[in-house]
Amino acid sequence: MYNITVKSIVFQVFKEALRLFPPVPIHFRQAIKEIDLGNGHIIPAGANIFTLVSIVHRDPRYFHDPEKFDPERFSPEKSVGRHPYAYIPLGLGRRMRVGHVFATMEAKTILSTVLRRHHVTEIEDVIKGLDETLKVSFVLVPAKGIGKIVTKVTSVTQLCNLK
Repeated sequence: MYNITVKSIVFQVFKEALRLFPPVPIHFRQAIKEIDLGNGHIIPAGANIFTLVSIVHRDPRYFHDPEKFDPERFSPEKSVGRHPYAYIPLGLGRRMRVGHVFATMEAKTILSTVLRRHHVTEIEDVIKGLDETLKVSFVLVPAKGIGKIVTKVTSVTQLCNLK
């Protein structure tokens, strides 16, 4: 059986957030050689290719109920057998974002520190409308910000009583 820790849960939440809202929404590449995709589809050498990461991340073949926020989909049991390129928020292979390891470590550190001492509550229906208000530039950003209420937790009892 798998050992579930706060660290692994935070990482699952982080990965699910990046699945739904990838920081780099479009990946651009150029084919260095001809690629046969099968069924008569061929990408010629030198062709410019772009991948819409949100389309890949919301493909129901790889993510059941893809519009739902479900960090459990990144549990070790549910990740087994998933295509390695079904989840590409920071790129893949040799062209992966240079700072992806640092960014991931930094995000996990910040999240675990904040969540250890604070309770975060969504301001009603802000996340639901986030998809429609995203601004696409080099990175994906919420046009109106994200509404959250952060409450400092002062005791273990208070932490256990939060809903």
